[in-house]
Amino acid sequence: MIKCKVCGKWLKNIRGYNIHYNRMHGVIQGENISIPQIEELLNRMRKLELDNIFMKYQLKYKTIGNKSVEAIERIRQDNQRPERSANKNNMSNVVKDLKGIFNEDFNYHDILKPINPIEEPIIPSIMVEILV
Repeated sequence: MIKCKVCGKWLKNIRGYNIHYNRMHGVIQGENISIPQIEELLNRMRKLELDNIFMKYQLKYKTIGNKSVEAIERIRQDNQRPERSANKNNMSNVVKDLKGIFNEDFNYHDILKPINPIEEPIIPSIMVEILV
């Protein structure tokens, strides 16, 4: 039985002692990265994050120096409101008129007549002349 000099643990043989000592108390071999290098990397990351936040702020509130941002504003408005054709304008006017009619006390029974399928359709006089 062998006793570990560092922690006092008893081990059965020399091989077990060597494995235990290397795993528990051995010097960890790794890259020697100095603390100033790590601090420099962290400072660069913080600076990039701040630059990113600053650029987002500038784009959001349009504070890009003293330059004019009318072109950006015009592009934004063009994307938000596409151009309307004459048909769409007429359609929107018709819809507005219909909404106004239906919002009032509108009774459709006054306008629509019931259809009686038994009655014969009325033939216009022009059609009668052509048939004769």
